[in-house]
Amino acid sequence: MEAKNAKKSNSKKQTTNKKTQVKKVVSEEPKKNSKKEVKVITKKTEPKTTKTVVKEKINDGRVTSNEVTNLIKIILAVTVIFLIFYGITTLVTKNKKTEQLNTGDVVIQYDEILLGNLLEQPKSEYYVLVTEEDDQYKDTYSTYLNTYKTKENAIRVYSANLDSGFNSAYLSETSNTNINDIKDLKLSTSTLLKVSGKKVVSAYEGNFKIIEHLKTLIK
Repeated sequence: MEAKNAKKSNSKKQTTNKKTQVKKVVSEEPKKNSKKEVKVITKKTEPKTTKTVVKEKINDGRVTSNEVTNLIKIILAVTVIFLIFYGITTLVTKNKKTEQLNTGDVVIQYDEILLGNLLEQPKSEYYVLVTEEDDQYKDTYSTYLNTYKTKENAIRVYSANLDSGFNSAYLSETSNTNINDIKDLKLSTSTLLKVSGKKVVSAYEGNFKIIEHLKTLIK
């Protein structure tokens, strides 16, 4: 009986030992596998890619700032060049105006007056060219008068618009230039008037007569 009990106990121990060994083997394998999995996870390269992205962003920022700097330089250069040319143009224009004033260049500007003030101008002797709005010979008159203005004995020339609303009282179908009072003045077409001593001393009525008289003035 004791021998049988000893065999049973030994067989139980062997069985227990086998189970323990199996458990150990089973328990060891997952541990090994878990270690391997941990090693695989640690081999991921996420930090490296993050660093690369950060570097690329930094590089992109540098390129953008360089482009902005270059653009600002270009704008400044263009502005400086524009200012230089503007200054040169202004100086040249001023010099030309000064030369014209000094040399008495042929630039005639007529002071336009109202016919009501025909006899009230400050000069004792002057011409008044009265023209209609649609007179096609205006440029011809100006050409002759510009030449006349350069002569030493030239007298002042004024202008008046016969079609102006302010001069409507002096527009009539028949002309009257032989007057003592300005209220009696009547004009029917373009006319060149010569005033002396507050009186109309000569009148050249119509395109033909105006041009003929201007031709005599420039001889």
